[in-house]
Amino acid sequence: MPPDADTVRALLPRVDWRAVEMDASTRRVRLARPGMAIGFGGIAKGYALDRMRDILLRAGVRDFLLYSGGQVLAEGTRNGRPWRVGVQHPRDPGALLGAVSITRGSVSTGGDYEHFFVHQGRRYHHVIDPRTGWPVEHTASVTVITPTALEADALDTSLFVMSPERAMAHARERGLAVLRTSPSLRSEMTPAMEAVLDAAPSEGAAVPT
Repeated sequence: MPPDADTVRALLPRVDWRAVEMDASTRRVRLARPGMAIGFGGIAKGYALDRMRDILLRAGVRDFLLYSGGQVLAEGTRNGRPWRVGVQHPRDPGALLGAVSITRGSVSTGGDYEHFFVHQGRRYHHVIDPRTGWPVEHTASVTVITPTALEADALDTSLFVMSPERAMAHARERGLAVLRTSPSLRSEMTPAMEAVLDAAPSEGAAVPT
């Protein structure tokens, strides 16, 4: 069961990045308001993948594909060929929106289809709009490709929460490779994504979900 509107409204004042106070000299962080907490779900996977890549490269490993729910980090090749990474269809677990070939970088997808429930016809999932306290309703999935996993992890969440128009405008301005799919299954992508996405099904592609 979802919370009631009054409960969500009462908690909203605790959601404010400006209330996170940092002291660089002591390397301490303080939360200015009672009841606040920090969660690292939006960047933790990406940070961990980047650190794992560093460890493998220092050990002399040059070809690998790392996976952590919804995200992959690729380096080198698979038997001399680029790694193939599939983009999961947000409503059909057995289908892909396409696949990309990659030799270095991260492919990360944020979606409303892994952690969710439906109540009275409304989908409740884990990507919350901090302005409203409720799950985002205008986006089903966002896939981002960047050089580092940390950047991809942060961007897929932030672009998911932004309005569709603002998200795609921001992605185009920055030259990002982004594919966005709406709940009605209408997809749009930036020129950078068009240049690398193969819309045909791809057997043997790794699929971050």
